[in-house]
Amino acid sequence: MKRISLTLTAFILAAALPAESLALGLGGGRSGGRSSS
Repeated sequence: MKRISLTLTAFILAAALPAESLALGLGGGRSGGRSSS
């Protein structure tokens, strides 16, 4: 069961990193691109 959790975490991370990168590019890095607004 731990395998699924690990895979899920890795998947979420893999999906979140590019999303943040996109937000950074679109927002011009305002507020460090940390806030999702």
